[in-house]
Amino acid sequence: MPLKLPFAFLIAALLVVAFVAFSSASAMAADNAISLAPAIDLAGPYIVSILAAVIAALLGWMSKRVNDWLGFEIDGRNREALHSAAMTGLDHAISILRARGEKIEIDVRSPIVANAVDWVLTKGAPGAVQRFNLTPADVEAIVVAKLNQVLK
Repeated sequence: MPLKLPFAFLIAALLVVAFVAFSSASAMAADNAISLAPAIDLAGPYIVSILAAVIAALLGWMSKRVNDWLGFEIDGRNREALHSAAMTGLDHAISILRARGEKIEIDVRSPIVANAVDWVLTKGAPGAVQRFNLTPADVEAIVVAKLNQVLK
């Protein structure tokens, strides 16, 4: 179970207070004034390291939040999945026609395009279609645009 942040700060504060209390007893001057210089010299590098780690963690957390808010990575993956599904759907439809021994003539209203669109909508990338709010006509336009790449 991870420590809660306020609890961790409480422990750190108690450690600092204990450190100052025990180290200052040996650093008393003749006039009963307490010099914190030895404690600062001893703990300074550790405090700087801890602050650097906290700042790095905060920057990483903020970067993740901004990325999630803008959604760049998610949209890129969905877009890639959609186009890959369009290519796979076309390959699948063309391979079915070749297996039957049929001549491949492509009209944009042909069964190849219809099968590819159906494959993208149901099996290929239904999540990406929903993410971008695409209609079957939009998916058909993507599939038709991919025809040239598949037939090469």
